[in-house]
Amino acid sequence: MKIKKTIGIFFMVIILFLSNNFILNKYSSKKIKKLTVGAWIRPLYNSNVGKEQIILAKWGLNKNYFHKLDSYSYLNLKDFNNKLMGAFAGGVFDGRYLYLLPLGIKRNYSGEIARFDTFNNFNSQDAWSFFDISKLSKEYKGFTGGVFDGKYVYLIPNFGDGFYSGLVARYDTSSPFHLSSSWSFFDISKLNHNAKGFMGGVFDGKYVYFSPFILDLNNYSGLVARYNTLLPFASSKAWELVELSSLINEKAKGFAGALFDGYYIYLIPFRYNLIDQEDINYFKENNNDRYSFTTGFNSLLVRFNTQKSFTSHSSWEYFDLIKINKNLKGFWGGLLVERTIYLIPQKTSGFNPSATVVRFRSVDNNRSIFRLTYSQINQSGSFSSGPIGPNFEINLNGNIYSVHYPKKLNKNRWYFIAGVFDGKSIKLYIDGDLISQELTGSDLFIYNKQDQLDLKNVSSNLKGEIKHRMITFKALSLDELKKIQKLTFPGKE
Repeated sequence: MKIKKTIGIFFMVIILFLSNNFILNKYSSKKIKKLTVGAWIRPLYNSNVGKEQIILAKWGLNKNYFHKLDSYSYLNLKDFNNKLMGAFAGGVFDGRYLYLLPLGIKRNYSGEIARFDTFNNFNSQDAWSFFDISKLSKEYKGFTGGVFDGKYVYLIPNFGDGFYSGLVARYDTSSPFHLSSSWSFFDISKLNHNAKGFMGGVFDGKYVYFSPFILDLNNYSGLVARYNTLLPFASSKAWELVELSSLINEKAKGFAGALFDGYYIYLIPFRYNLIDQEDINYFKENNNDRYSFTTGFNSLLVRFNTQKSFTSHSSWEYFDLIKINKNLKGFWGGLLVERTIYLIPQKTSGFNPSATVVRFRSVDNNRSIFRLTYSQINQSGSFSSGPIGPNFEINLNGNIYSVHYPKKLNKNRWYFIAGVFDGKSIKLYIDGDLISQELTGSDLFIYNKQDQLDLKNVSSNLKGEIKHRMITFKALSLDELKKIQKLTFPGKE
C-alpha cells in the first residue's frame, strides 16, 4: 500500500513538471468525500500582515459578553490631539495598524488621519498617532474609505478644497507614517473631469476600484475608475475609466461602496438623480414645490466580471432590485461575508427611511466551490478594507467553510500553499506546516469539469508567479505534501 502511494505521488510530480498542472478528473461529475488543492506561489510584494491575526481568529466567543459593560471600551481621540476634527468616513487595516480616514463635516473637510497600533493598548496614548496630509497640500482632504493592497494604503477621494475631488492619496506602509516622502498623490480627474466624488473602493488582487458617487450638487456619477497596482501610480497607463450610465443603463449612477467576491466587483446602489417621483407626489400633496431638492434613489445592483475587459459592455451587468419589491433601493454600503452579500438600507425616498436589508448569495450549490487564494475575500466592507493572506474555502451542500491565515509572505520567495478537505475538517498548509484547520460537516459535494476554471481564474489575480497547480480527490497527508513540495520546487529564489 505504501509503495502504491509513493508511485502515485511520483506520478503526480511528473505530471506537474510536464504540464504545470495536475487535475485528477476522470469523471464529468463525481461525488467527493476528500480533496487536496495546492500550488507554489511567489508574491511580487510582501504582505504587511501580522501573525497576531491568527490569535484573533482562534479566540472563543462568549455570547454573554455582548451584554457586559466591561466588554466595551471607548476613547475620545481629542484627549490625545485637541486639534483633531474627527468626522471620519471609513477605515483600513494593514495587518498591524488601523487607519481612520478623514472626511469632515459641514463643508469643513479634513485631511488628518488617525492611526492605531493594534499591538499596543487601545487606551494608551503611545498606541495612537496622527498625520494631517492637508499640511502637505490644502487639497489633500475629504476621503470616504480606504483600500489596502498588501503594501500601500489608498484613500478614496470624495470632497476636497471646495469641490468634489479625484485626488487619490497613497501611503507606503513600509515607510514612516509621518514622513512626507511616504505619501504620494494622483489626481484621476486630470484624466477625465468627471473622475471625482467617489464613495469607497475595493481591491481584487491586482486592481484597486473606485466606486462612483457624485459629480456636483446636481449630478451623480457613473464613472468607475480602477488602478493597476503593477504599474507606476502616477502613470496614466495604469488607470482605466468606464462610464456605466452610457455603457449599461442611464440610471447606473450614485453608488455607495463596492464589494469583491472573488470573481465579481459589486457596486452598491444609492441614488441616481435629484428628482424622485415619490417625493414629487409628497410635496404636491402638501402644497410644497421644493421637490427639486430631493433625491432619486437607485435600485440597480451592478457587477463587473474581473476576468473580462474593464471597458467592454459584456463585462458588466445589473439586476434591478425593484423587480422583487418596489422599496428595494437606496442602500448605503454593504458587507460580503462567506460569499453572501448584504446591502445596508438607508432610504427609499427623501422622507422615507428604509429598514429592509437585502441578501444575495452568489454560491451555486449545484456545483462544487473550492478556492485556494492569496486574498482575504470572506469578509469585506464597502468603506473599509482588510489585509490579504492565504485562504482555503469549500462549499459543502450550501454550507461554506474556510481557513485563513494572514501570514506575512516575503516578496520574490516561493511558498508551497495547500488546502486539504478530509471529510471532517479543512486544513491550510504553508511550506509543509499546518497553519489553520477547522471542523466541517460531512456532506458530499459535486465536482464538475467546468469547475477547473475556478481555481485557474482565482489564481490569475495573484500579483506574482504561480507554478504546479494541483487538484486531487484525496486527502493528502502531511508527509505526502512534503514529498510533493520537495520534488516540485520551481527553482532557486
